Amino acid sequence: MNENDLLVSLKKEFEFNIEFLKAYKEDFDKMLRQIAADDKNIFTIFKFNKLQRLFISEAFQRGLLYKFLNSGEITDMDSMLNFFTYTTDNMAWNTLNGYKEGRIAKQVALSQFEWDNDQIKKYISVLENLKKKIKK
Repeated sequence: MNENDLLVSLKKEFEFNIEFLKAYKEDFDKMLRQIAADDKNIFTIFKFNKLQRLFISEAFQRGLLYKFLNSGEITDMDSMLNFFTYTTDNMAWNTLNGYKEGRIAKQVALSQFEWDNDQIKKYISVLENLKKKIKK
């Protein structure tokens, strides 16, 4: 894949991830409302491991992102890739199951999921800003 095609694909991947995260945030907001109401009848699917990263990884490997992004933006991208993983997915499942089983207090679950929700919001903004910086 040439550099031009990679940039086009990278922007499309950013667009996909932005839309994915916006929809995911809605799911999270619903879950937070349920926990706040102490409703343990929560059915959700955590999707932290579903963020698309194929073209992001290739652009990193080829040094392409360094042409467009500053060190802070590279750090944000790296943090995002480390947050959206199976590990985060498993931690969320453990928190939700602990809350539903009464092993984790409502306030602890709320606090954890509010933090996750804040991260989702943050990375939507990060991706929107980075998408603007990719010139293609």
